[in-house]
Amino acid sequence: MKHHFVPDGVFENGRNPREAAVVVEAVLEHIRRHPDESLGVVTLNFEQRELVEELLDSKLRDDPAAIAYQEKMTGGLESLFIKNLENVQGDERDVIFISTTYGADVRGNQYQRFGPINGPSGHRRLNVLFTRSKKRTARTGILQQADDGVDLPINDFELSVGTVLKENGYEIVPQVGVAGFFIDLGVKHPAKAGTFLLGIECDGASYHSGRSARDRDRLRQEILENLRWKIHRVWSTDWFKGRDGEIKKMLRHIDSLLEHDPAYKVHKEKANRIERLRQQFAQQVFRSRRIRERGCDFRIA
Repeated sequence: MKHHFVPDGVFENGRNPREAAVVVEAVLEHIRRHPDESLGVVTLNFEQRELVEELLDSKLRDDPAAIAYQEKMTGGLESLFIKNLENVQGDERDVIFISTTYGADVRGNQYQRFGPINGPSGHRRLNVLFTRSKKRTARTGILQQADDGVDLPINDFELSVGTVLKENGYEIVPQVGVAGFFIDLGVKHPAKAGTFLLGIECDGASYHSGRSARDRDRLRQEILENLRWKIHRVWSTDWFKGRDGEIKKMLRHIDSLLEHDPAYKVHKEKANRIERLRQQFAQQVFRSRRIRERGCDFRIA
């Protein structure tokens, strides 16, 4: 992900004209330099989208390279699009340009007003936005650390998998945000506070038929693994047809990770030592009680 700062941008009346002009020039440059890569432009509000669209239309009409690009991409069903954050849900392109839009006004005042991003589901809108790109995306991630997730899994399949993990003594966090994505279930490390041992991805049946979804998830998994995440996938069809086998496979994966984890070995040895001391103490208490009971019996006799 590349960031291009626009030092003279000004946000007024829902628009940032200078930034819009920079975005349009970037689109034209992309068309000339990367004619084989599809492109989408997303603005963070409706007003900025209209402005970018107006400026770009006037430029594209007279540019032979741009006309050829649009004809080529339209034939491949990946035409250039310009959309605002609220209506970009189902679209994917090789490269996504984002007009962040908001900034200081002419008096230099910077207000913390970012339209739909300020809403309760704003972070999810951003997640959708950043995952629209199939080819160019963040290598090191948007978030340096995983966030705290949400309270509950978002569907019955994830709930079923999460319940099994909890029944086996593992603490889970649904919808863990990391590297601009959401991992369905994060399994907390039993010996390292604040870290995750494994990410569980719960994939539905429709995933099998979506080539772009599979391609995006391969890149997504590569990014997460580069950030040292371990990922285990569970397919809904396999889960509901052969639940026991899938449970064993998942738990074996977790056991394998813990078996080679130095921190967990130390944790386990400490837990075993505490348990031995507890048992020794219990035996001593039991013997002392028996001696006292026998002493009472002897005196009564």
